[in-house]
Amino acid sequence: RVRIVPAARSGDGPAAVDCGEQPEGSVAWHGWELRWQSESAGQTVRQSFTTWVTPGTGTVRAPAAGDRIVPLGGVGRRRVRRLLMEARVPFRERGSYPVLVRESEVLWIPGICRSGEYYPADERRGRPSSEATM
Repeated sequence: RVRIVPAARSGDGPAAVDCGEQPEGSVAWHGWELRWQSESAGQTVRQSFTTWVTPGTGTVRAPAAGDRIVPLGGVGRRRVRRLLMEARVPFRERGSYPVLVRESEVLWIPGICRSGEYYPADERRGRPSSEATM
């Protein structure tokens, strides 16, 4: 499970941080706190601040120009910049909004959109993918 929540602002963090190398951990990144741990996959919806991914290392970084994501249960690719705009993330905060990336594939924009990539296999079957928790 990977969970990202707003943390107390304490200055700028590193440009990008790796996660998932250890079974458990946490790191602060640009005012957000990222925590991860190994556990059985739970139900994930497209718009959530908690998600599950297959084991492996990922990178949390700011959105980059041209980033796109294939939404969970969706068709086609969506621009990350556009999704942040539609979610009404203020323009000044978009550059410090976290995205989870693995092998150059955007997997998750916390609270906004989850990709179907690197999804735990037992979770994908027979589960609605367009539920909202906001």
